[in-house]
Formats: sequence, C-alpha cells, structure tokens
Amino acid sequence: MKKTKWKYSQLSFSLLELFQQEAHCPENKLSMLEIISALTIKGYPEVSDKTIRTYLSLLKDQGYQIIYDRKGSKQGYYLKPFLRPGETFLLVQALRQSNMLMDKRRKKIEDFLFRQSSLQKIHLPLRKEPRTKVANLLDICLTAIQSHQQLQFHYFDYDIHHNLVPRHDNQLYHISPYAVHIQNNHYYLIGYYKPKKEIRNYRLDKILHLQILEKEAILQPFSLEDYLESHFNMYKGSKKVLQLELRCEKNSPFITDLLERFEKITILKNHQPNMHHIAVKTAITPPLISWLMQQSSYLKVLSPTEVIEQIQSRVQNLLDLYPKKR
Repeated sequence: MKKTKWKYSQLSFSLLELFQQEAHCPENKLSMLEIISALTIKGYPEVSDKTIRTYLSLLKDQGYQIIYDRKGSKQGYYLKPFLRPGETFLLVQALRQSNMLMDKRRKKIEDFLFRQSSLQKIHLPLRKEPRTKVANLLDICLTAIQSHQQLQFHYFDYDIHHNLVPRHDNQLYHISPYAVHIQNNHYYLIGYYKPKKEIRNYRLDKILHLQILEKEAILQPFSLEDYLESHFNMYKGSKKVLQLELRCEKNSPFITDLLERFEKITILKNHQPNMHHIAVKTAITPPLISWLMQQSSYLKVLSPTEVIEQIQSRVQNLLDLYPKKR
C-alpha cells in the first residue's frame, strides 16, 4: 500500500459496503453528492470531497477497482466487480454441489462471492448428502506442507466387497507431505514414507486421526509433474474393456490400489476364494502396460489381445537385452 498520512479507518469499510450494495456496475453509479449523503446516514456527518477521494484511493491500493464514469446521462463512481456473472455462477454452483463444506461455512463463502460480482443471489438445489471432513483434512495437509512438518494418521483399505479394512495392523503412518492432488473427485495426499524410502499417495477420505507432528519433514528430490504422470495419468485416451485375472486375498492392500486406479470394477467370475475374473474400462497406454507388468504377481491380462501382445513384446525385449548365459 502507498504511504499516506490518512489513517485506514472504518470509513473505508463503509465506503466499500456502500459500493457493493448500491454501485456495483456502470448502470448504478453514485455521484459525489450521493456518496456524501449516504455516508451522513451511516454516521459520517462532515465528510468532505477530498476525504472521500483519499479513501477511494486507499481502496484502489487494496485492489478494488473504483471507476469514475463520465459516460451517459449521469456521471459518477462505481465498483467494477472482480468476478464476472458466469464465473460467479460456476463457483457458487460448484460450492452447492460439493459435500466438502458445512452449510454455514458454504453460505459465508457464497455471500463473499456475490459481493465480488454484479450477479444477484441465485437459487440452486443443494445436495442432500451429509457433509464430510475432507475440507478439514485439506487444511491440515496444506498447513503441514507449507510449514514442512510431518503428518501422522491411520489408514484404511477396501476389500473386494468394498468393506473398510485397517492397513498396517492399525498402526500410525508417519509421512512427510509434499503435495495434494485431486483425481476422479478424490483428494490425495502425496508424501515421503520413510520405512519404505519411497513417495506414496493416500486418499484423504480413507484417512483417520490426522495430526501435524512437531517433526521436520524429510525433503527428498520430488517432481510433482513426473509423479502424477507415472501414478495418476496412465488412463488418458479412448477407453476399452480390459479383462483380468486377479490373484490375491480379499483384504489385500492391493485391492485398494485397484479400486483407486479404475473408476469401476466388475467381478465376472470367482474361480477360487482368492482368484477373481474381473473387467475394467480404461485407456490402453504405455504407463498402464508398465503398471500391469509391475503387478504381475496379482494380475494376469486375459484380453484384449493387443495388451497381451504389448506385454509379450516388452518381455521379449528384456530377454534379448539380458540373455541367459550358455
């Protein structure tokens, strides 16, 4: 803010409120006389033109676009909205469709958005689902990331029937948080897991008892772009049905990984208690082929043929690169 001898007082807030309520577009301008009259009613009886112009300048320094418009039959001041009507509509609609915020908090944010726009309050249907605690978890994660502190929490997996199963024998995880990512309407915490010396991701809605520790985070070389490309972006492109043979126990942690990577899993057959014939719909991409090869102890591709052939080709290239010694 520019240096000024004028003290930033309640008058600035009264001026801003006046513009937000009465002069938020070129069609609703206020003359200097109208501003003085309105401020007198608000309890500022002897405010001069010079004083008002000084406080308008202070508001401009704060980023508010106070415009003096000479066009039309009336000259005067108005507050240029920060948000366009379409932007306000989309933001408010997203807020009302989200289940991340409590109703009271959501309404306060909506009111703030409307004050930044010329759009009047709009009526949209509210979601009836119960609110979740993901917004609070996001606050904790982002605070820890910014302050470079470790996090601890309990984490859960899903079994093949989508029941919750505690992971790690219900022991606490200690993570050095690096980033938060959203994928398919799920939020993920990305961070360094020291016991395995690797960077992992954890879905926030499956985290319990999240706390910030008084321990400095362990900072390892990390590229968010590279991590997302290798762990989250393997499914871009046109999708096809992939049939797989799944071999693992019903409460294996790998089930969670599978459920997170594919939007929907269809169980076709149960050959044995720990063997399932499943189908998923996904794009066939090089990262996906790599992932399928890495998970060969759990998954066998049954179709389509093109995927099997791509895996065979890669395996053959490896065998050619590392031939058996005679």
